[in-house]
Amino acid sequence: MRRFILMALCFGSLIANDVPLSDPPLKSAEETVVERFQDPEGISFTPPADWQFADPKELPSHVKVMAVGKGKGEYPPSINLGYDTFDGSLKDYLKMIKRLNKEEGAETKDLGKVKTHAGSAALIQVDGKTKWGPERQLQAILIYNGKAWILTCSALKKEFSNHYKTFFDAIRSLKVNKPS
Repeated sequence: MRRFILMALCFGSLIANDVPLSDPPLKSAEETVVERFQDPEGISFTPPADWQFADPKELPSHVKVMAVGKGKGEYPPSINLGYDTFDGSLKDYLKMIKRLNKEEGAETKDLGKVKTHAGSAALIQVDGKTKWGPERQLQAILIYNGKAWILTCSALKKEFSNHYKTFFDAIRSLKVNKPS
């Protein structure tokens, strides 16, 4: 679990270091996201239609999908959805994340709850440092089916406000996949 949380802090380096992107999807972005899930009863989201997907073979096993947008520099904005196996409460998970972020030198702010199609999710802001400059993340976290699902929206801090609406649309779109 600690490994995934720390990976969420490092996704900027993945995208900025040329993780291969797949071609733009021919199907709707939402259909593409759901297809990439091995857990049909997991959580999914609707990414921005004009963003590209990171090659799933290049992502850590706990990350289901990553969408990458266009930024002004080497560090493009990104949205990724991952999970941790977790058998506790959301409150316990948030406490653990705050402690781990602090150990890594990142500042975490609790922003309360956000309503999604999957239900109420905790919303936190994480400010950290990358070699490209200060980074800001919004993370929507919910516990479902024995997993902590984390939607992480990342951009350089100085560019974050340019992507705010896109990030919130993705967060609100979180939903439970229906079994096929």
